[in-house]
Amino acid sequence: MRFRLFCYVLVLALGASAFSMPRTARALEALRVTSPPADLAASEGGQVLTLDLSGVFEDPAFDMVRFSTVSGNVDVKLYPCRAPLTVANFLNYVDDRDYDHSFIHRRDAGLHILQGGGFTFTAFDKTYPAPADYVPVPQGPPVVNEFLLNNIRGTLAMAKLGGNPDSATSQWFFNLADNRSSLDNPANNGGYTVFGVVTSGLGVLDLIFQVPVWNAAVINPAFGQLPLRDFTGYPYPDENNLVMVHEIVRLADDLSFSAQSSLPGVVGASVQGSLLTLSLAPSGIGAARVTVAAAAPDGRQAQAVFTVFVRKDMDFNQDEETDLADAVAVLKALAGLSPSGPDADRDLDENGKMGLPEALVILQYLAGMR
Repeated sequence: MRFRLFCYVLVLALGASAFSMPRTARALEALRVTSPPADLAASEGGQVLTLDLSGVFEDPAFDMVRFSTVSGNVDVKLYPCRAPLTVANFLNYVDDRDYDHSFIHRRDAGLHILQGGGFTFTAFDKTYPAPADYVPVPQGPPVVNEFLLNNIRGTLAMAKLGGNPDSATSQWFFNLADNRSSLDNPANNGGYTVFGVVTSGLGVLDLIFQVPVWNAAVINPAFGQLPLRDFTGYPYPDENNLVMVHEIVRLADDLSFSAQSSLPGVVGASVQGSLLTLSLAPSGIGAARVTVAAAAPDGRQAQAVFTVFVRKDMDFNQDEETDLADAVAVLKALAGLSPSGPDADRDLDENGKMGLPEALVILQYLAGMR
């Protein structure tokens, strides 16, 4: 299985979420620029260029996943900075599609939890399922217990074997009540690792919790509190009776984007969702530095800068030739200077040509100005 360790620090605050922190923690890791946009070159004439910013930035602090259930979608924000090994373990199963066609196999009325991630149902083409059709999810190595956050309503936590704090593998559960008095007790199997919180769909889970429970231990000992929909008791439940979790998939990072151009009269920059649109003016040449920014809901930000060279057949100084002066303009733009101005189009050694002496002087000039 693929293994991704997003971050190694623990953090103090959860923004708008209702977690309380039983231990000391550190600050959230900063946003990352993972794929900086490359510089672009285009001809003047009103072109429109687009770039998807969703692949430019990454938020190592949060990951979003969606549980697609028979009763509706449940979106969950994961916390790799608080439970890095647990989140990486869970995403291994998600990325390998191990949770496809799984189902909720336990409803605990005392703790108000819904448990899944342990079994899939494979007999969609059978009239009468058999016990062998309820297939255990292939288990990877157990993950070390990372109890840190409180088991309160709306949180997602890891299930594990009794008497073994470091035994969690594929199974998880949703807390639909405040379970701090029981599941946060270190004497109770080391406490239970919370690694996510529901951001949308808590009502879906409440509806699932109302589904009647059957003792189906004859199929598997783990099915003693199996929620079943419209079940008559004979012979075995199928996909219409089970509370199916059709799939669990990643969602895009919850980031907002903005953009600004240093030469808006030449290159306009606007953002709709994650799509950056660069609008080139009908006439006008130059080198516009475009700054794109991403912001997380808690205020963390990151920026990336690239240059859009708008040319008339690479003739930046509009002398109807492509020569050293145009190259100098490009160098100046990359150095963060105006592409026009001193030394951009002069014959420095007065030999009637733009050659190596001019290039050397310009490069020295740029080195002193940066």
